[in-house]
Amino acid sequence: MTNSLEVKVNKMERILEKLALGQNNTFEIISELTNTVTDEIREQVKQVVTANSLELNQTVQTVKTEIKTDIERIDDKISKTQEMAISTARVSQTSSNYVDQGEFGDMFRVSISSNRIGRLFKAVGLAKASKRKTTPYDKFKPKYAKTVIFEEKQSYQWHYKNCMDYIEDWLEKKGLLEEFYTIEVRDDMEVYIDRLYNQLDS
Repeated sequence: MTNSLEVKVNKMERILEKLALGQNNTFEIISELTNTVTDEIREQVKQVVTANSLELNQTVQTVKTEIKTDIERIDDKISKTQEMAISTARVSQTSSNYVDQGEFGDMFRVSISSNRIGRLFKAVGLAKASKRKTTPYDKFKPKYAKTVIFEEKQSYQWHYKNCMDYIEDWLEKKGLLEEFYTIEVRDDMEVYIDRLYNQLDS
């Protein structure tokens, strides 16, 4: 900045010397002087614009950071609210044991029939997609289900916690978890599960 100022001062001095000595015609000297003054004004304007641009850019960046922070804060609140809502709506009781389909369905806040629980297992892929008995895939035994023999009849019991984790993970990946837990009427829940089950054929 100092060198630039010195150049401008020297230039002005040379012009004034020419004017004093009567060198060149007056019009040319005035024109040169005007150009020098104009260049100075342009330089000052450029400096002001640059300074304002930097200040504006800093302001924009600050606002963008504040908006991003606010959005993250809101998203966090929404996420926590959703988690609380789902936790409240999830079940009326829980278990870490194996239970039959009827007991499994009774643990939901909106009770689900044994038949619909079977359809839900099939819809999410825990059980074979057959039209009859709800049969777990062998790869899911014994973590999710186990075979029970009673009076020479074979049936299955389902590990409540592990199966619920699997079902909720499947629903979340499909974007259906919140929708599932907002259902408050048993008939609506059965219709919803039937719709999931019928998609197996489509």
